[in-house]
Formats: sequence, structure tokens, C-alpha cells
Amino acid sequence: MLLARLGIRTQTMGTLATFIMAFGMLSYGQDLLPSPIDSTHNPPTEVATTAQENAAAKNVIMGWMVKNLGSKMAMKDPMQEFAMTSLFKDNTNQWNSQLTQMFNGIPVRRGHLQINVVEGAADASHWSGQYLNDPEVDTTPALSQQKAIEIAKKKLKQMLKQKGGEIEDSADVDNGAATAGNSNRPDSSLLVDSGKLPVATAALEIHPGDGPGKRKLTYHVVVRGHSAQGEVQLHAWVDQNGNIVEAYDNDQAVCVDGLGATLYQGYQGLFSGFFYGFGSYFKMFPAFGGYVLNDTCTRWGTFDNYNTVSSTYQAFSPSVIFGNLATSDRESTNADVALASRQTYTFEFYVLGRNGPDSFGGPGYYGSVDGLGPLVSARNHVMTNWVNARWDGSATNFGDGDNVTSGPLTSLDIVAHEWQHAVTQYTANLVYADESGAVNESFSDIMGAMTERYWYGETPYYVCGLNTWKMGELAWTPGNGNCDALRYFYSPESGNQPRFYQNRQIGGLDNGGVHTNSGISNYAFYIISKGGCGYFCMTAYPSGIGASAATNIFWRAERVYMGPFDGFAELRQKTIWAAGDNYGRGSLVWAQVRDAWDAVGVPKMCTFNFFGLCLSYGD
Repeated sequence: MLLARLGIRTQTMGTLATFIMAFGMLSYGQDLLPSPIDSTHNPPTEVATTAQENAAAKNVIMGWMVKNLGSKMAMKDPMQEFAMTSLFKDNTNQWNSQLTQMFNGIPVRRGHLQINVVEGAADASHWSGQYLNDPEVDTTPALSQQKAIEIAKKKLKQMLKQKGGEIEDSADVDNGAATAGNSNRPDSSLLVDSGKLPVATAALEIHPGDGPGKRKLTYHVVVRGHSAQGEVQLHAWVDQNGNIVEAYDNDQAVCVDGLGATLYQGYQGLFSGFFYGFGSYFKMFPAFGGYVLNDTCTRWGTFDNYNTVSSTYQAFSPSVIFGNLATSDRESTNADVALASRQTYTFEFYVLGRNGPDSFGGPGYYGSVDGLGPLVSARNHVMTNWVNARWDGSATNFGDGDNVTSGPLTSLDIVAHEWQHAVTQYTANLVYADESGAVNESFSDIMGAMTERYWYGETPYYVCGLNTWKMGELAWTPGNGNCDALRYFYSPESGNQPRFYQNRQIGGLDNGGVHTNSGISNYAFYIISKGGCGYFCMTAYPSGIGASAATNIFWRAERVYMGPFDGFAELRQKTIWAAGDNYGRGSLVWAQVRDAWDAVGVPKMCTFNFFGLCLSYGD
């Protein structure tokens, strides 16, 4: 949650995720654009081979698989369990193969191998893939192919309806040659494709199901239809009970570039604002005769509560333009939330190494109009004149403000702040009360500010307007200009927060001061990043280690070391551990992190507690 001054509280609950993508510590300077193509290298191309050469290469590859992967992947009978589905030799003299896992002659979905062997070599140059070690299911179908197709067609009709309804294409042609007076009707002899849909197909496949011991015999059904917005090519896996266990639309033209006329970030999308090699960061989806803010590329969505507590609708525009740069059009701040959410997703991916808050592309909540599952969801226009924003354990929520205390709570740093609460739920899962709650809030402030920095660059603390070291500066007290803010990293007391641990709030309102006491670690982060000194420090560093390095340290501490009940002493110790991991124990960076915590008066963590008596301390 963003605010404390109004006394509104929430709790964040969830389970601890155990996976982190292997992007580790990517720096802020990483290029978001694709690397230019190296024209000095020719891409590999297929060369002609004989049947005898193919057979010999196949024997080498299969033999290598048996010898090197059979025991490693606990295969039962490799020669019988894999069928080679593709084999070719390229102009680099390398044989390239793809193999599909089989059980009783039925393909096993997601069981596959790619093996590459250079001509004449005994070992593979590369290999990748996976093996499902328990595909044994009853392979006698209880459901007919035709029934599986009917079930998939029902799903298809739902998807077509969501895309403006099903249409049938009737070719308007002349049976004879076109004439000058009838030139708008084509000659039937020129017809290439009448638009007749291919016949639906259904083939048995063993589906991974819900994991080991829960594999399923399914029909892989492919069925197509025409909607008002184009073709839908549905791939569905139907189990023997008639349930669709997996489905997707193979029509690859999905998320569409739109134009967001946002309140806080101006025009974004359609060659305006932030742009990369393949399109804009403002995405939408065609539906209901217009467009909705379903980003089906990243699987995130923005929804509109129309100033209610719990009634949620698709954020909709009849055209590709969302908003008018002002609050007179409710879509302006819907566009803000959609854009800022995608910006947060990008920051999380490239800086934190996460694919969404749970790092598995989720958590999804509201369904997408494409019918392919839920989206990571944000609600805007929640309640009337609500001066707050929050993560409720399932979705983010943003209020319109009262235009006195605040304007709409949809600026980039605020939106990113709330999404970081979701990340924390799936990592450290810090309890939202007392010191652990304050640390939770501080992580959200830090990552909210660093998301803004990622997109706009770092600004000095003293500037008005967009400012790295202030929270909520664009939304707060709109009548006072844009020099004040909700919270201040460099001067916590300016936002009614303590700078030093000794001045912290203990107990009382706001779940024990979660929004108040977060100023302590915010200030420590600022000192680590920019340098300086507090009343309690022994060493004043004229410059800090930089915000990028500080972000990596705090993120590593949260992701790797922090636990649900950790407070400031634990945060101190675990950022010191993280600094040691990244830069070496005893290094200058390690010392600066330690001394910053001294500067704000946070004590060392007790490392050995004997019946309430601390016998040793950290650092």
C-alpha cells in the first residue's frame, strides 16, 4: 500500500516462490534494443545429403543419446522412447536433429531433444531438451476424436465471440471474366483461396498434466474460425473426461500498438514516447468493436472499477487512442496504469531478472479477452476520491485521489511501488506489520523510484517535477505545484518519517508504523547510493556506490536472504551479506553499506540468541 496518512491498512499474504530467472545482476545500461545483425557472417543453410548419409548421421546421433543422456535423464529405453522428427546437415558441416519423446507410439507433449553433431565427431557439439520420466498412461481412448473436436469447437465459439463474433467469408466473384462496368467483382478464374477453413484435426498426445504421476492421455485438437478481427487458430488438448487442459490461439497477430494519451507521461505508443525496435510499450487488444487494455504479449491487463469498490470492467476505447492527456477522460489514467505496468514489467525483467511478480508470468487474475487465461491485473478508478493505492494479494488497485491531497495515484513510481509489493509477496513475503512491514514498504519505495530512474534517468534531489529521490511527486498535492512529494529519500522528515532508527515509531497506528518507519531504510539506501553521513556514522563517504549497485545489493538481500519476520537489523545484515557476495567481504562497497547502517543507527543483527540473551552479533 502506498499511503499511511489516511490510516488505511491492508495485509499482504501469499506463498514463497522458490524460482528466480537466471538474469542475476543485469545493469541499468543493458540495451533494450536488439543487437544489429552482423552482416559479415552468413547464416547456416541446409545442404543436400543422400539417404545413406542421413542414416549414418541418425545412427551416430541416436547412439550418442543412448550413451550420454540415457542414464543422465533416467530414460528407460531411449531407442524406443524417442523418434527423430527432423534431420539436416548445414553448410557448417553440422548435423542438426530434433527428436520427439514417444510412449506406445503416441507423442509425449514437451518431451523433446535437439542434438547437434559435427560431421565425423564422436560427441555432440550442443544438445538441449527435456524428458518426462513417467509418461505411462492408459493409451486406450475413452473419448472419440469427434467428441474432442466438438468440445474444442465450443471453446472456439467463445473465442470468436470475444473477437467481435464469428463471420463466414463468401467469395463474391463473377463466374466469367470481369468487365469494365463490373470491375469491383473479381474473376473467379483468379481465385487463389476461397477462405474455406481446413478440416479440424485431433491426434492423441500424452500431456504433462499437473506434473509427475498426473500425466493425461489427450487429443491435440486444431480447429479454426473467422472472427470480425481475423482468424482464430485454436490448439486445444482435451483429456478423456472432456476437459480442456491446455489451449492457445496460434494466430500470432495478437497485442496491438495503441496510443495512450496519459495524464503523467504524455503521448505513448504509435511512434510516440518510449519505442523499441518492434513497437511501442503501449499495447492493447481489439475486442467488443473497439480496444481493451489487455497486453496479450506480456499477459498483463488494466481494468476499470468505475469508482466502485468491487465491480470491475474492461478498460475500453472505441479507437486506438486511450485518453486525452487530462482527467476529463477516464481513459487517460487507465492509459497511465497500463503503460506504467508494462514499464514495471520491463524493469523487473531486465534488472531484477523476473518474469512478472511471481517470476512465472503471473499471478494472473482477470481473464483475457483472447480466452487464453488470466492476466496479471491492475484495477484503476477504485472507489470515489480514494487517496490511495494498494496491492491486495491478487491485483493492484489505484484511486483517483481527491484533487487536494493528491491527484490520480497512477504515476510511474506509484504503480511500480504497488507491483513491488506483489514481488515481495512471492519472495521474502515480509509480514505487513511493525519492522518487517516497514521493510516491505521500503522495498516498494526503492524499486518504485528505481523503475522511474530506469526509464527517465537519475535526477538530483533538489529538482521540481519528476525526481528520482521523491515518491509520488507528480501526484501529490496537485494544487501546490510539483515540488513537494509523499516521501523523500534524502530527507525523510520532510514526509513525516524518521531518518534514524532511534526515532522510529513503536506500535500504534499504521500496523506499527509501516509507512512511517520505512524512511529509515529509504535514507540508508540514499546514503549507500549517493554518499553522505548521518549523526551516528563514523565515516563520511563523499560519494556513494551508485543507485544501480545499491539496487542490486538490496534486491539480492530481498530475494536470497530476507525472511517474513525480518526487521531493520536483519535488513542491515543481509544487505551487508549481499554486498559481500557482489563485491567481496571487506571491500570498499561492503564497508560503505555497513557504515550507512551505522549512519542511520540500525543495530547489528543478533546471530546467536540464548534464551533472550544475545551472545553474538553480525557484520
